Amino acid sequence: MAGRMNKKAEPEVTVRYTKEQLADSKRYRGKKDLINALLEPGKAYTMPEAEALFEKFMKGKVSVC
Repeated sequence: MAGRMNKKAEPEVTVRYTKEQLADSKRYRGKKDLINALLEPGKAYTMPEAEALFEKFMKGKVSVC
């Protein structure tokens, strides 16, 4: 127990990216059209938020006329 260090819990910093930053990133190079269609300009997103929007859109139903 003497070897344990008591660290103060530091709040985690959540990194948020704009639509433009995500569209210009290497990670989402192939999803640029999807980003431009789904994400709102001026709003910031975390990576998991953006991924969830992409996944929800891709799993959506297609209506047949």
